[in-house]
Amino acid sequence: MCPVGRLTLRPAWAFTDTENAALSNFIAFRFAHRVFTPQCYNLSHGSGHLRYPGFHELAYLHPRHFRPDPSVLSTLALKPSDPFFIVRFVAWESAHDIGQRGFSLPNKIKLVSELARHGRVFVSSEAPLPPSLKPYTSPIPVEQIHHFIAYASLVVGESATMASEAAVLGIPSIFVSPTGRGYTDVQERRYGLVFNFKHSDQANALDKVKEFIVTSYPKNHWEKKRRRLLEDSIDVTGWLVRMVERFGVTHDAEASAKWAFRQVNLEERGKGTQGVSLQ
Repeated sequence: MCPVGRLTLRPAWAFTDTENAALSNFIAFRFAHRVFTPQCYNLSHGSGHLRYPGFHELAYLHPRHFRPDPSVLSTLALKPSDPFFIVRFVAWESAHDIGQRGFSLPNKIKLVSELARHGRVFVSSEAPLPPSLKPYTSPIPVEQIHHFIAYASLVVGESATMASEAAVLGIPSIFVSPTGRGYTDVQERRYGLVFNFKHSDQANALDKVKEFIVTSYPKNHWEKKRRRLLEDSIDVTGWLVRMVERFGVTHDAEASAKWAFRQVNLEERGKGTQGVSLQ
């Protein structure tokens, strides 16, 4: 859409959190008047680049905008206290995934088999599953997946987005990929909610899965980590709405940058969850 903005002489704003999406970022940013990323994003895109404290996934999973609904679990005969696991495999066909890979087929089978010994397993896969894993194919409706993530015991897979979605909902996740992301790195290093492993380190990833299964974490262990993450973050949607209201039809880059900085540092940071119940 950024080229359309330039052609119609309208402000064009681009959003990304994926450093290795080099081709799509290059095309979009050439025509963008503003580039928005989380602070944890590892690259710089010049004076038009604005960073916010938070994560893309908080735009739709912040507690001001999303409240998990336990009633949806009953559609699969689950209760909030039941142990269950969500596994996500990708097809590695996106432009930024070319030449990359995650779990090997034998390790996919090991992963699911180990999890299945301790609870129900729901496998979401972009690529076809082998016969031995087809019984675990997830029946979760796409529009309800975040409600299920919010009550899962663990999320494991090759999707950085789903790993981050789990993190901002206070659910631990294990992410396997040849390339990391700035946001999953921070969610591991600062908050201990995501655990990142390279493709070449799958054995340790499987060991981490086993560690989670046998370790009895206190009920509020992960919620404390989530609370800290939220306290460090802004309500991304609320902040962006105010940006659009003030500068959505102007090219005044300097004014929008100054306003955005002031809002984040003086008004928004640490206030994203004020008055909001996290239960």
